[in-house]
Amino acid sequence: MRVIVLLLVCLYAAGATAQDISKKMPQIAPGSTVTMQYNNGDTFTQRFLGKQPFPWGNKSYYVYETFTGQGDQEPNHLVYTLKNGNAVYEMNPYGGVIRYVPHNCAREIGTCSYTRYLPDSNGEHFRRVTAIKPGGYKFSLFLIEESGNKRLQITGRATLDDMGIAKLRVFTVPDEDGFSIRMLRSNYK
Repeated sequence: MRVIVLLLVCLYAAGATAQDISKKMPQIAPGSTVTMQYNNGDTFTQRFLGKQPFPWGNKSYYVYETFTGQGDQEPNHLVYTLKNGNAVYEMNPYGGVIRYVPHNCAREIGTCSYTRYLPDSNGEHFRRVTAIKPGGYKFSLFLIEESGNKRLQITGRATLDDMGIAKLRVFTVPDEDGFSIRMLRSNYK
């Protein structure tokens, strides 16, 4: 009997740590939209475009565009992601590109490091620590200074829907007011 109970406990623990926090980019059909609202009332909409080639090079990524408001305006930027939702590029309408190497670590469980290159920059190094929580995840993001010291940039937590899109995100920024973003509606095609 002890062996059976121990086996059940081990199986439960293995399942609990295997929770998936990825965005299900291959399953989100082109034309699907999600509208979000900041705690100050401002809204933005993400429209998913499916898999598309990156303008420079020969790789394709899953892409979504972000609009201010309800999505009836020109996009603010495009985000190019891997199939799990980790961003590799963000591009504004003026051609400015932010690059994440290897990616932005947003959907990786555990400790993940990346470099963010802003237009005309040498890059900043970050370390993100993400842990599973029921229905989503929590994270801390650190800037790695040239000295090797870590400086906390932001902490947060998210609750996810079935497609891995955040229904609620709450952020805390050191020495500043925190903020939250909640999903108003989703329209998956």
